[in-house]
Amino acid sequence: MPNIKSSKKDVISSKIAYEKNKADKSELKTYLKVTRFYRSPFLDEYPCDMYYVPTALLEPECGWNAEVGFDWRPDEELSLGGDVYGSRLENEIFYNPGVNNVNSDDLTWRSGVDLRAAWEREKTAGVSLGASWVKATFAGGDYGGNAIPLVPEFTLTVNGRVWLWDEAYVLGGYRFQSDMVTLSDYANAGDNVGWYGLFHVGIVYRPAFADWIRGVSFSAMVDNLLDETYCY
Repeated sequence: MPNIKSSKKDVISSKIAYEKNKADKSELKTYLKVTRFYRSPFLDEYPCDMYYVPTALLEPECGWNAEVGFDWRPDEELSLGGDVYGSRLENEIFYNPGVNNVNSDDLTWRSGVDLRAAWEREKTAGVSLGASWVKATFAGGDYGGNAIPLVPEFTLTVNGRVWLWDEAYVLGGYRFQSDMVTLSDYANAGDNVGWYGLFHVGIVYRPAFADWIRGVSFSAMVDNLLDETYCY
């Protein structure tokens, strides 16, 4: 067993939120959230030797997140929402080929906008759209101002479903991701991973012909329907 020094770090996780609801049929909610958070490393993130014995410790990720947004239901079938956020993260865990996972020596920053819209008519059909923009960079050090690897700046999703009968529906969707910096290219010196789109289709069956089977669902899905090289 390798000689690994113990590590102890006290982190307080907290959340402050303010919500305001408009008391009418439109169901408008606005909110402001400030969160102090942390995440301990998963077991499979620790650097290991060839026998999967940990060889080093990783510090937990911790940081702050501020978010302001809204959710609005102008009627029973339509919903709209969006938020603007910014976060600062310490000790972000990155995969670095050759030396396994490492904690970032520098702070990382993320700021972005999320927008969403959905329409659903019960037991008939539904469609949802989502768009997000994020700027993720290193806050200082040797890579200050550089983009964080494997974070697409822009993402767009479209999903829909149509009910065949009360117990079954077909669904499909598309997800687009803009190009992003290649794994471990902290200097942003290499070629980016190109943009790609991913299609999926499927069917879901939720039998309700007897009480003993209610709550059970069966599904079949096909991902990456039209492209064999969406990621590399």
